[in-house]
Amino acid sequence: MTSASIADRRRASIKRIAAQRKGQPLRAHVLKRHIFIETGIKTTDATVKRDMRILIDAKPSMYYLHRCGALVRYE
Repeated sequence: MTSASIADRRRASIKRIAAQRKGQPLRAHVLKRHIFIETGIKTTDATVKRDMRILIDAKPSMYYLHRCGALVRYE
């Protein structure tokens, strides 16, 4: 059994969140040294927001977010 690298696990979780959003663009914002990815799926009555926090330790995370078509906001 091979252990997946941290970057591979991060990509898999980003991909899973993108799939859960049902066609809505993945939204993320960068604050200091962390990327916050909004995992809340918009519904008609309310939006559930549980953000996933990623420490920016490598540029591939940002590259992969942009490849997924994420709307990234820098603060």
